[in-house]
Amino acid sequence: MTIETPELAPQLLEVTKDRLSSLPPSVKKEFIGQQARVSAKSIMLTENYVVVGVLSGLRTKGLEKTIEKFGEPFPGLLTTRRNGFRCAVEIQGSKRIFFRSNHMIDFDFCFFLGPDSSLIIEELQYRPTLFLRNLHIPLAYVVSFGSEVKLSNCIEYLDDLIIYHIHQLRLLRQSQANV
Repeated sequence: MTIETPELAPQLLEVTKDRLSSLPPSVKKEFIGQQARVSAKSIMLTENYVVVGVLSGLRTKGLEKTIEKFGEPFPGLLTTRRNGFRCAVEIQGSKRIFFRSNHMIDFDFCFFLGPDSSLIIEELQYRPTLFLRNLHIPLAYVVSFGSEVKLSNCIEYLDDLIIYHIHQLRLLRQSQANV
């Protein structure tokens, strides 16, 4: 269930944009694309988690159709309820999990997300069981709520996750330069 918190969405956007703008242009272009951007439509806030998607200009155009058709920007990406769903990956109380360049096909959901978890999804191609086509997420940050992470402090956890991601991108770039 998506919840309405008009005061939180601009803050989530601002934190994400500010952090990503700190990337050197060459790193941004190489890892998340020069045209990457975050918009209010690429934010999904529920009672259990927040997802902030960073999408290319082309994907942003298709986002409205996806929301219109499925009621959310990232259908089949994650669930917080077991209900017999088949999930490719279970994340339970873990923070700063980094999924990069993955393909997940024929699961009800890609991720089962437990409380107080956070993950970075980069370059995910996925096709939930009931879909006829693959879906693509260039970059998304996910933070779930629990006893530690609340709606009131989720921005701090999102900021921490983005800082961690930027640090990992720099390390990756350095290791590639040393090869």
